[in-house]
Amino acid sequence: MNKILFFFLVLNVPASALGANEMASLNDEELSGVSARQGIALNFEMLINATLNDSGNVVPDNCPTSALVASGTPDCRFALQFNGIEDAWLVVKEYYGIFKLNAVRIDGVRTQNSVSGYCDAACQARFGVGFDPDDRPAIQMSYDHSDLGSNTAFYNDAEIFLHAGKVAAEFNQTDPGGNIIVPGYLRNETPGSAIGLRMADGVNGAGGPAQMRFDGNMMMYGY
Repeated sequence: MNKILFFFLVLNVPASALGANEMASLNDEELSGVSARQGIALNFEMLINATLNDSGNVVPDNCPTSALVASGTPDCRFALQFNGIEDAWLVVKEYYGIFKLNAVRIDGVRTQNSVSGYCDAACQARFGVGFDPDDRPAIQMSYDHSDLGSNTAFYNDAEIFLHAGKVAAEFNQTDPGGNIIVPGYLRNETPGSAIGLRMADGVNGAGGPAQMRFDGNMMMYGY
C-alpha cells in the first residue's frame, strides 16, 4: 500500500556530448579546462506517500484505495502481522513522511598511517590475527561547512518528517468456512486509536520536517 520514491542527484561528474559508445581524445586546450575531483556530492530523497510543497510543508500524496472494501481505504498505511496470530494485524494508518540528505560528500580516503583506535578488540576478532587498520583505503562521508562562521546556526544537512495518524488492531473478515473475505490490514473496524506519531519541526512548525546538522567525518573501511 505504500508508495516510496528514491531520488539521487550526483554532482561533480563531467558532462559530455559523446554518445554511449563513443570515445575521443582531448587536445591541450580541452585538457587544461578539466579539474579533478576526489569524490562526489550526493542528494538523497525518500518520499513515503508524501510530497513537499512550495511552502516547505509535507503533505500526504494520493494513496490507492482497495476494491475489496466498499468504501475504499482512504489513508496510506502499513501493517504488521505477528507470528502465531493469523487473523490480527497491527495497522499504522495515515502514514506518510520524507527523509532527505542534502549535499553529503563521499570521498575516497585512507585511514591515518599511525596507531589509531579505528579497530578495537571486537574488530580485530572479525578480521583475524595480524589485521592492521592503519593506512587502509576507506570511503568517507562528510559535510562541507567551511563557508560557515564558527557561531552560525545551520541545520540543513538532513530533513526528516514522519506522520502516523492512528495505530490500531484490525482483524480479518472471514466467511463461515474461515476463508478471508477482507484482510485485516485493509479494514477500518477500529475507528479510534490510543497511539499516534508525528515527527516534525523546522521553520514550518508541525507541518515542516525536522532539520539536522552533522559535523565531523564518517569513514567506512574493511569492505
